[in-house]
Amino acid sequence: MYVQRKSKVHQRKSKHIPRSPLCQYGSHGGTLVVDPFAVAVSIVGGTKGGAIGYGGSLLVAGMVPNPPDGMTWTLGEFTNLFLSTLKSLSKDVVGFKSIAAYHSGLNINPLVTSEEADDGLHKDLHASVPIRIRNKSFVDYIFTCSLEVAASSDLPMQIHIGFGDTDLDLRHANLLHLQPILEDDHFKNCHIVLLHTSYPYSKEASYLSSVYPQVFLDFSLGIPKLSVYGMCSAIKELLELAPLNKVMFNTDGYAFPETFYLGTKWAREVITSVLLDACDGGDLSIQEAIETTQKILRGNAINFYKLDEDTTQIMKSKVVNVAADYHTQYLEMKEGTVHRLPKSLDEAVIALKRMKF
Repeated sequence: MYVQRKSKVHQRKSKHIPRSPLCQYGSHGGTLVVDPFAVAVSIVGGTKGGAIGYGGSLLVAGMVPNPPDGMTWTLGEFTNLFLSTLKSLSKDVVGFKSIAAYHSGLNINPLVTSEEADDGLHKDLHASVPIRIRNKSFVDYIFTCSLEVAASSDLPMQIHIGFGDTDLDLRHANLLHLQPILEDDHFKNCHIVLLHTSYPYSKEASYLSSVYPQVFLDFSLGIPKLSVYGMCSAIKELLELAPLNKVMFNTDGYAFPETFYLGTKWAREVITSVLLDACDGGDLSIQEAIETTQKILRGNAINFYKLDEDTTQIMKSKVVNVAADYHTQYLEMKEGTVHRLPKSLDEAVIALKRMKF
């Protein structure tokens, strides 16, 4: 009954739900966000070029040299190259994305000392090959340095929160661990985006966004990964306390066009269902619900990331190219022939919907 009512509402109101130029085309899955930990790994590991790290994080080819002979990095040498690389990249991106949760967790010490970080750097350098950044003191140092660059560059920091891959300890990915950072006067000017619906910590995310002006929310990954009930429940939890101008849609799409399509499709349906229930309960009028939909799916992201038409077109073209490439590869693999590339993301999606998997 609930699903049937949601479906009817979606058919009636979908014309009011615009596309999000930021999130449909990838707010952190594209090349407009850089992962500081990918930069750090490339420095201490000597990787050159490529998209390194989770989420397709950007690293410009040739920007990072090989490490010194004998792995003789000092913290000073690392810091100078790390900060100069981040500052250079900051000119071409709309934000940073941290995956500290995958390294040692979100219990970041904002007062980590240089001595502790230097010791952590050398422990990580000699712990394994290939090098993995796992030492907590060194992770905390990278995170705080990245926040300083983000703040000075007037860029937001996206932070992976909650569920993810198997090498993530969910206990350490709880966003409440971030409160010392949020309370630190040194970082209060840096806007922070809590990613992935913060699932299963959606209520906690809603609370933090209501009490800290620098905290914003993103509901990627939870949509479309969760069940229909789970998606609706998580979005309702995010909206319980969060200001409506601090919640943003994002598909978390990557590589395959289906990820963008499914994220967009279910976001529209879930938001419609959740806001209809808000209207039924007296929280919103119909007009307020329509305005809220436009903010969540488009307006909030445009304002937050300071996007203009040129930027959104660049992002769209990148995803169209990716969709076209993977669409062609799939057809060649399936049929052994080359087909005309789709001219747009919508055309790629239509083609995919017609395929029989």
